[in-house]
Amino acid sequence: MITVSWAFTAMAASIEVNPGDDIVALTASLAPGSEIVFGDGVYSVSGPLQWTGLGTESEPIVLRAAANSTPVIELAEGWRIASVSDATWIRIEGLTFRGSTSLIESEAGFGGVSIEDSSNIVFRGCVISDIQSTALSLQGDNSDLTIDANEIHHTTDGTGIYVGCGDASCWTQNSTIDGNYVHDIGGEWTTGILLEPGSQNISVSDNVVHTLIGRAIQAESTEYGERNRIEGNAIWDAGEGLGLFGAALVRNNLIFDIIGRGIRSNTDGERVLENLVISFNTVANTGDWGVDLDNWAGHDGMVFANNVVANPTGYAVDGSEAQIDASNRLVGNVFTGLVRGFDEFPEAYVPGGGLEDFADAANDDYYPDRSSPLFNGADPASESWVPEVDFNGTSRSGDAPDVGAYEYSGSTNPGWVVSPGFKEISGNTTGGVDVGGCCSSGKNSASFFLFPLGLWWRRQRRSAGR
Repeated sequence: MITVSWAFTAMAASIEVNPGDDIVALTASLAPGSEIVFGDGVYSVSGPLQWTGLGTESEPIVLRAAANSTPVIELAEGWRIASVSDATWIRIEGLTFRGSTSLIESEAGFGGVSIEDSSNIVFRGCVISDIQSTALSLQGDNSDLTIDANEIHHTTDGTGIYVGCGDASCWTQNSTIDGNYVHDIGGEWTTGILLEPGSQNISVSDNVVHTLIGRAIQAESTEYGERNRIEGNAIWDAGEGLGLFGAALVRNNLIFDIIGRGIRSNTDGERVLENLVISFNTVANTGDWGVDLDNWAGHDGMVFANNVVANPTGYAVDGSEAQIDASNRLVGNVFTGLVRGFDEFPEAYVPGGGLEDFADAANDDYYPDRSSPLFNGADPASESWVPEVDFNGTSRSGDAPDVGAYEYSGSTNPGWVVSPGFKEISGNTTGGVDVGGCCSSGKNSASFFLFPLGLWWRRQRRSAGR
């Protein structure tokens, strides 16, 4: 049954829909101030819902779940569930999008939700699951998108959140992808969150990304645009952690139990690699290099400072064969494991104590131990981009900050216990030198690959220029 009421101040319809209603027709024409409220239950659709409308800041278009309900939009046949295009000021909140069992079994290659050539779109508190290709696609020329507090999981062979175009022919900018939970992303070459070339001034913060064969988060060149921000993310059980190939401010990320590299940064000649700051991150237990810096030499604005990389039985950091040079800022780091290419940069790092530098690494608690070189060990200079807060949202010490994602503020970790779910925020065979401690806290080199397969508070914005 369809219920219609009128808000006379805006003369816009508020429509409540329920399973069995023709939501394709009812949501096809959206005027400023329109509100579509979805009641509880499963809505079966064929082909994509086309959501195109020009809302305004004072009269946005709203498509949302009714109070205390879980509406599920299920694709029975077609190539995508829903598409927002050529639209402004639309809010989509609390809806679940998924493929039907029969469609998944048919291997039709369908996608989830797309946002294209739009601005001021909010996609919040939604779920996208059981998708064969990309779950959430942000393509075309978009700006001022807010993608937050969504759960995206179980793609067969598709990226979780895909932004932009591979050839930089489209641009998404001035947007946020914050506080999402992205997991169980299928496909060997897929990514949890991918920013393609041309993506500019995008915040990718406080997301939890785990359980995927590919790379958890990747940021390509901004094509000389404003740098992206990748901060406070928790990443584990992935093929690789972060792939950084363009201008970005990368801080306070926690990356552990990774099959390949924890952080990889390079340029292949086509990317514009400049103004990349990697500081105050924690990387532990990776099967390949904890951090691999390639082709940094001679590039402007490259900073690798105040990170902890703990690979006590493996490779810590690789900057060999003149891949780094004196033009890069390399200071204040703590490394445990094999290190290559840093012989000419004595201020770049001190040896660490391995996993003993953390409170309880065996239980995924990478909060610093007070007796470790992480405590008060970071370089406080502004050139090292000290963040105002740490991974937990706790204030950083300006004069003597701690190395890595966490700032010590007591004998035990005061923040979120890392686990599947949304992040909670409150206030030596290949050459080189083997450095730091040798022992783990209960995990061994064979077992850490086998990591078993909420609430969210919005992160307080930090100054990107500090």
